[in-house]
Amino acid sequence: MYELTDDDVKALSRDETPDAWRAVQHDDAEPMAAPRLCSLFACLVL
Repeated sequence: MYELTDDDVKALSRDETPDAWRAVQHDDAEPMAAPRLCSLFACLVL
């Protein structure tokens, strides 16, 4: 773990996310098909 710098604290306490941190959403992107959901336990054991 690393200690947060003053700049990090300022960036994380902003009301809005900086543009560089925002995810890009493409207009032609199609939703992904969600696989059948299972519990975390079942995923780790199976």
